[in-house]
Amino acid sequence: MQQNNTQLGSRAGPSRRRKNEGELYVRRGDRYVCTHIGCTSEWPLESMRPHNVKSHWLTHNDLRRYACNVPGSSCRQRFARKYDLQIHLRNSSIHRGTPFDPGHIKTLTEEEMEVENRRRDSRSSQRRATAA
Repeated sequence: MQQNNTQLGSRAGPSRRRKNEGELYVRRGDRYVCTHIGCTSEWPLESMRPHNVKSHWLTHNDLRRYACNVPGSSCRQRFARKYDLQIHLRNSSIHRGTPFDPGHIKTLTEEEMEVENRRRDSRSSQRRATAA
């Protein structure tokens, strides 16, 4: 019987964790730098925490599970991190004056995410065709 090596719990070895983290950032001098193409994020050595880097990496991910759900608003923004949606709800000029309610945060199901991704891809294709 094969052993399942996909779990990353507290028993995962340090080499496994270092390998994954190494894909997310590299050390340059006295800083760590995000390896995503076009990203300029960097962290001082003494303040860098792997959890924060992994959280940052989610911003580069196309899976945007958290959707703005303010009633009566046409805002359809989606976010990879719940925290970013909370900041949007607090600071967005569209929602200014709207008292915060946890119901304004909608966590999308896998099916809803697929529908939204297809819709986004379709709009993106239409824009490219129009620009050409």
